[in-house]
Amino acid sequence: MEINIRKADVSDAETICNFIHQLTEFEGFGEDCTLTVDETVRLMKKANGLHAVIAEDNGVAVGFASYFYFPLATLSGRKILYIEDAFIVEEMRRQGIGKAIFEFIEEIGRAKNCLRLEWKCLSWNENAVKFYESMSAGVSKKWITYMKKL
Repeated sequence: MEINIRKADVSDAETICNFIHQLTEFEGFGEDCTLTVDETVRLMKKANGLHAVIAEDNGVAVGFASYFYFPLATLSGRKILYIEDAFIVEEMRRQGIGKAIFEFIEEIGRAKNCLRLEWKCLSWNENAVKFYESMSAGVSKKWITYMKKL
């Protein structure tokens, strides 16, 4: 196994779109995922649009994470790097790839002078919760996320 983590570009749009579809199936939201490769390209070309990193094993994509920036955290004037999606193919999990992806993104955030990283996790995903806690990530007890489907 030879893992490489790299920033994605628009030529990776199909891979990213496929991973997002796999992730939503895993999460039980597959029927809600209508993302297309063309839409992925459009999002990646937008100013402060979709950014991503790809994890490859010997050149084969085995995972990814997508992120964007909140342009301003008003308490500090600095950006927040928000991780929207993170996914590793099942047979490659528990091999350090997720940790490598998060460390890579953490370095991106530091280079961009971000205040912090943020992301969400489904409460039932015990493996992800344990993984995030192993990275010294904390759950906010002060903030509740509300969602209203449109």
